[in-house]
Amino acid sequence: MGNFAKNYDIDSNSWGDNLTLITASDFNYLPGVYALFNSAVMNGFKGRLKLLLSQDVDANLVCQHPQMSVINYQPFDGIYHLNIGRLKGLLSLPPGNYLHLDADIIIERPCSHILEPIETSLLVSIDPHPKYDPYDVWVYHQCKTIGISFEELPNYLYVNGGFLGFSLPRDEAFIHEWCELSRIYFQGINRVFGHPYFHFIDQDMLNLLIRKQLGKGKSIVSISPKNIEFSNSDILQDRPFPYTNQKNLPTADHIKYIIHGASLPRPWLQPKSAKSLKARLLNFIKTSGVGALYRKRLPYERAWAYYTCSEDRPIPISAWAERHSFTAYKNWSWRRAYGLTELR
Repeated sequence: MGNFAKNYDIDSNSWGDNLTLITASDFNYLPGVYALFNSAVMNGFKGRLKLLLSQDVDANLVCQHPQMSVINYQPFDGIYHLNIGRLKGLLSLPPGNYLHLDADIIIERPCSHILEPIETSLLVSIDPHPKYDPYDVWVYHQCKTIGISFEELPNYLYVNGGFLGFSLPRDEAFIHEWCELSRIYFQGINRVFGHPYFHFIDQDMLNLLIRKQLGKGKSIVSISPKNIEFSNSDILQDRPFPYTNQKNLPTADHIKYIIHGASLPRPWLQPKSAKSLKARLLNFIKTSGVGALYRKRLPYERAWAYYTCSEDRPIPISAWAERHSFTAYKNWSWRRAYGLTELR
């Protein structure tokens, strides 16, 4: 495993030396992990990132950095969605404070104060697009399925499964229950909407257990969607990176700490091999950046490009681009589309 580490000067606001970021990926989504890692380090993160990687993925294909390590976990026996399989990696974590994140997340600015509650409570992110009403008929059936009281379930907003702050051993029983119930009830399900009641599988299970925790009198702290960028806001679309260049922007932008690219395009994924003229044209539109300009670049796409497509990064572009067959960043038009003409 080659050592591609680069030093990056942090001039202010260091944070996270008592925090470990946890994320999971397969080989194809590793460039998303590198953006997450680079964005955290470049915004002052002093802790570590642990990457949950299934044992069927070669850890030698992961770029190396002193602040990043790999946990090769053995998935649950049977057929499971990737989101369920990766939960097993949480069961072997040592004591400490953790922030479990999806791999399509970017840290936009120092986060010490919004992550501080992990010291005392579970920390969750409210989903801007809740999947159910609090007392939805599907929630009724979810409760019935796993044997908890629907009538005694406290009201709470729906949380996004791509963000969970917890501490071990304090929250060990909660993490174990989330993993074990997901293992039991989601075996044989390898897609979203594969279960008749738990349409979003592990995320739905997490929401039930969060509400169950509240019913026990446990403390839950939430982060508002106002602080996490999920959408393609016209106001925020063209903001510059890093955050130190945003001083003249509206105040609404200054409270965006995290960008979550949930279900958004992944700029690094290569188009399928093209045989027809139409397919070749679509490939050109993507790799040239024309498509991104036409449909408006999403904040996640621009942030991903900023934090990965340069040599001057903790994990530089040359460390991974070739093995992922990613060449679009070399095109002037693509770089212009993603706001990178000033980077070399």
